[in-house]
Amino acid sequence: MLEHHEVFQMYYYNHKMSPPGDRNLREMYKGPLKDGCTSNGIQIPESSYDFTVDFCERYDQTSFDPNYSSMELKEFEAMAVRVFSRKPYWHTPNHPKKGAVTRS
Repeated sequence: MLEHHEVFQMYYYNHKMSPPGDRNLREMYKGPLKDGCTSNGIQIPESSYDFTVDFCERYDQTSFDPNYSSMELKEFEAMAVRVFSRKPYWHTPNHPKKGAVTRS
């Protein structure tokens, strides 16, 4: 889902751009893949296509609606302080990427 997420998001805004783009670019990842439509050489399962379409419909498309009711940023301040105040951790203590995440 993450590798091609932005292509699936385009369904909700690409046709409104200037010049207008193809909102159906995501279709190249649907069903049996055509030549060149792979994800790093791996075919994208149909269930991943459907999952990403559903995710974008439920969550992303509302983020493009200027009239969508959303919480104020200040309502997240206590949560952000709580999360960023705790000691960072990494799931594998000796993993070489640990320092990139935890700075330790």
